[in-house]
Amino acid sequence: MIKKSVFIQTQFLILSFWVMFSGRSGFAQTPDYDSTFQALFRQPDDSVRAEKLFYYFDDMYQYEGRETAVAFLPMARKMLDEATRNHHTFGIAKANQALAYLHKNNYEFAKALQFGEKAEAEWVRRKYYKGIAEIKFLKATLLVSNGRMKEMAQLGEEAMQICREHKLSSLFIEVAGFVCVQYSRLEQYDKAIRLGQEILKTPGLKLRRRSAILADLGISLKRAGRFKEAWMMQDSALAIARSLHTPVGPILGNMSELAYTEKKTDLSIRLAEQAEAEFEKEGVLEFQYYNYRFLAQVHTEKKNFEKALHYAQLASKWNDSLNKLERQSEFKELEKKYESQLKSRTIEEQKHRIAEDDRQKQYLLLGIAGLVVISVLGAFLFYVNRKRKEGILNQSIAESEMKALRAQMNPHFIFNSLNAIQQMVNNHEYDNASRYLDTYSKVTRQILENSEKKWITVRDEVRFLELYLQIESLRFDGAFEYLIETGEDVMPNSHKIPAMVVQPIVENAIKHGLLNKVGDRRLRIYFSADEDSDLLEITVEDNGIGREAAAAFTRPADHHSMSLTITQNRLQLVGRKGSGQMEITDLRHPDGTPAGTRVRILITQPV
Repeated sequence: MIKKSVFIQTQFLILSFWVMFSGRSGFAQTPDYDSTFQALFRQPDDSVRAEKLFYYFDDMYQYEGRETAVAFLPMARKMLDEATRNHHTFGIAKANQALAYLHKNNYEFAKALQFGEKAEAEWVRRKYYKGIAEIKFLKATLLVSNGRMKEMAQLGEEAMQICREHKLSSLFIEVAGFVCVQYSRLEQYDKAIRLGQEILKTPGLKLRRRSAILADLGISLKRAGRFKEAWMMQDSALAIARSLHTPVGPILGNMSELAYTEKKTDLSIRLAEQAEAEFEKEGVLEFQYYNYRFLAQVHTEKKNFEKALHYAQLASKWNDSLNKLERQSEFKELEKKYESQLKSRTIEEQKHRIAEDDRQKQYLLLGIAGLVVISVLGAFLFYVNRKRKEGILNQSIAESEMKALRAQMNPHFIFNSLNAIQQMVNNHEYDNASRYLDTYSKVTRQILENSEKKWITVRDEVRFLELYLQIESLRFDGAFEYLIETGEDVMPNSHKIPAMVVQPIVENAIKHGLLNKVGDRRLRIYFSADEDSDLLEITVEDNGIGREAAAAFTRPADHHSMSLTITQNRLQLVGRKGSGQMEITDLRHPDGTPAGTRVRILITQPV
């Protein structure tokens, strides 16, 4: 089985979802907005004709990328200004909704949420259900980007239910198509299949969209082990796409994965090669990487290293966004195998010629030469074996040291959490105690899962920190605000950090920086990445009282100093696999008074 087949399947799942929205180029011919503005805002505030101006946004901006978002943002702001000047509340809400989607497509998620909530408030007041469902859909897409899949599913289901109740068929197809893809990614295939079948029965489903839904449904059926039905869905999707002359490369990629899953390797290769030709013809070069990678892996499994190297080279040409180190490592490995194959072939030919040419040489000379070779080889193997044992010993020491450090941290957190729950129960705060205990159980499970791992993904760390901060927020009655952000260059599923490195820093920021402060208390955790250097940076910043003032509240043997020492030691230990360091900066106001503390953790990714 290919190591990353599920990853590639997910990419083709996303590609097939992309087919639903490709080809929306209507915005290229923009209307005369200035004259349309005046006509719109002369209409009554509740006029149905007020929808006309926003048609161009409703049907186009929501599913386009960053380039389109940047082009449309000035126009949306002008819409908002004009509506505000005319006290046109419907227009204000529509413009806020447009800005929400455009900022989301420009990866400005905080702004997207801010404008979306403004629009939602007006839609709820007016009982404008189409707008309510659209904003719920927007929030669901934002939650996916943050990895909050359970909340995403809830919002998606709510949006779909509104569409069902108010017969918003077109919007239902948009929302359900998105949620269907997410269910498949979450491996909830029964839900994905049921939802896909419901979409196919929805009135007004266009052939182009039907093709994409059939392709997505085929993927879910394949993952559920229902291969015969999966082939039927993919065949139907392919037939429709070809009849409409729309892109078929992603569908052929899905079929290639399906054939491979059924161990039809030759058919899988033929379909992937057909997909390759279609991608080149359709001009979707950004999708060729996944197809090339798949072909490289299949040929590697078949030990055809020449073709595997060829496709790996093609894949490396187009891949500028995925894990750089991993790609280079696999590329070099294939290159070594191919060179080894050629070298072995050359050595065999040379041996044959030597045997023919030197048949008459004295056996004594050959015996002496063989003895020398065996002696040198034996000495070399002895040296390599000794080095290998030393490496294993050093690694074992490092792992045991890291486990010991984890053991020092976990009891402190467990004691504080249980003590807080006990206090809530004693104070008859049963609801808070119940929520605290539920979240605490999730955190404990996460700690147990991570305790056996040396490295975890950024997504897992963010999920753990969310749970941990929920506990601390409940424990201290929401005494502080917190924000966790990830930069656009961060790959949550690929970038890794040592387990339980950030939590002690966050705990110190809350306990010693924020809780001793009067007034607003803010904590910000930000993950950023430098693709060129494979450096991951985690910044923990608070606006607390600062380290100098906090020292007055800290005992010499306090957990504060212990956890910092532990974290620094762990960052030194990870140097055996990756590398890490920590920098602490005291923030100050212009007048020199303390303004908080910033801790930067720099992690070079493991090889």
